[in-house]
Amino acid sequence: KRIRERAKSGDPIAIHRMGQYYFDGSEGFPEDKEKALELYLHAGDLGSTIAYFKAGVLYDTGQGVKRNKRKAKSYYELAWEGMSLQGTILAALNLIRAK
Repeated sequence: KRIRERAKSGDPIAIHRMGQYYFDGSEGFPEDKEKALELYLHAGDLGSTIAYFKAGVLYDTGQGVKRNKRKAKSYYELAWEGMSLQGTILAALNLIRAK
């Protein structure tokens, strides 16, 4: 319940976490990849670079959405702009692969 309240207040970490719960079908949330993507994009818009990275992975692999390398590349690039060194390396590898 608390995570929903935090997400409702616009907390990008909570929104990202809810996306992960929908992705996994965990913590009492039904598995719903489309809802996970929606939440990842919202969290990304609020500053969560890891959420943009996960959106890129969904588009790259076609999980819950039609596979789209162009969108995957775009979200990897957004994630890359704000990530730590480790995240940047991982995003760069996925960006190269998405070309």
